[in-house]
Amino acid sequence: VAVGSSVEASVLITANLVDLKIPQIWAKAISQSHGKILARIGANHVIYPEAEAGERVAQYTVVTAINSAIGDNAQVLNIYDVGKLPLAWGHPKETRPDLAAGAVGRVADLEELHRRLGEGDVALVGVRGQAGIGKTVLAAMYATRHADDYPGGVIWVDVGPRRRTRDDATPLLQHLAAYAYNRDARVAWLDQIVFAPDAVQMLLGNHGRLLLIFDDVWSEEVVGVLRATAPPGSAVLLTTRDRKVAYALANGPHAVQELDLLTPTDARDLLQKRAPGLSDELADAVARGLGYHAQALALAGAALWLRKPHRYEKTAQELLQRVADGKGFGNLPDLDEADIETKVEVALKYSYDYLGEDAVHGAAQQACFRALGAFALEATFDTAAAAAVWQMEASAAEDLLLFFDRLALVRVAFPAMADGRGFSRVLSALHREYELDLTRRPDDPLRRRGLRSRPFDAEGVGGARRMLVEDGVLKTWL
Repeated sequence: VAVGSSVEASVLITANLVDLKIPQIWAKAISQSHGKILARIGANHVIYPEAEAGERVAQYTVVTAINSAIGDNAQVLNIYDVGKLPLAWGHPKETRPDLAAGAVGRVADLEELHRRLGEGDVALVGVRGQAGIGKTVLAAMYATRHADDYPGGVIWVDVGPRRRTRDDATPLLQHLAAYAYNRDARVAWLDQIVFAPDAVQMLLGNHGRLLLIFDDVWSEEVVGVLRATAPPGSAVLLTTRDRKVAYALANGPHAVQELDLLTPTDARDLLQKRAPGLSDELADAVARGLGYHAQALALAGAALWLRKPHRYEKTAQELLQRVADGKGFGNLPDLDEADIETKVEVALKYSYDYLGEDAVHGAAQQACFRALGAFALEATFDTAAAAAVWQMEASAAEDLLLFFDRLALVRVAFPAMADGRGFSRVLSALHREYELDLTRRPDDPLRRRGLRSRPFDAEGVGGARRMLVEDGVLKTWL
């Protein structure tokens, strides 16, 4: 039982397992009192992972630029009072050609990115945009095309939404440091040291110009740690959906490069690359319907191709209708991937869950995000319209819209007033579809590969799909 954030949930789960006579129950506790309760209700083993991790960290030696130095013609790292670590630079070339291979267009964005990464002693660029817009793919395209401009190598680090604090970034520092030393080195104490950012910077330096790519960063605190690892003469490319995170990379807006939707021409090319033989007219219609959103178009192209060219028109109509109705586009019938969350839905779920992390305002923020689905497909709306839907004051609505804009959940369409005091915003087709889908929750016992899917219940009654929640209203019970 790994639940730790909710003591009540942990105790209830453990108690139910005891009632089911599970022979061995290992339960996580976050405090001594929590552990006593778990033991008393029947947990066989109670563990305290946070406390144990703290004890282990206390035994580590933190390697910094003060207590270590590179010596012997850059062949070893001398760590004072610890030992010598053999060094061997491997000239990494982590360009992610698998992602770049299916990409199209973005010529202007790539040129702008290359210009920015060529400026300054340590070039810093934070590419920012909404979920699935193509930030990671743009980074892969750039790394693949310009790898030769970085003789020191290209290092790609997947960060992700679960790394929010300085401690969360510690494994990333160890990962970066490992590029500089011989990973086959027989050093008994290697697992007893951790590298600080300045030590990592020292290890990464003096190998030629280096490109560091930090993909999908969610925290300003993590940005600070990763930024400190960049040696002089290097370039840092960071991708994020949060404007504040991109801003934190260089403590200013000058390093932020906004990534917008695909152009109509690029969107058509992407669809036709994924679905050969798709006509220009049909490709343009699908692109408009999906709001020129890169990842949505990639998935749509795959869906079209899977259902064969002779069914392109019918499939396109079904795709567009499902998006308009807020029913998703990744689970069309007759597809092998039916009823599985798409990559876009997973990406959007991270942003939606992030809205709910605020203990005071989280639930209300999520409710307001869902309510934006009331606006028409690709329609613009101003602060007054949002305030009316949310039933709040205009000033509070503007603050919330600015927060959504910061997270790339809405985007500014154009100034709504001549003095620029207000802005009209537009919700992409993809975000609207997701918001509407959040207000509908089915129970489908016949879902292929679903958890405990079965055609009949325990009493022999045939199973059938039914809506538990529809338009945000609870309709029935499980």
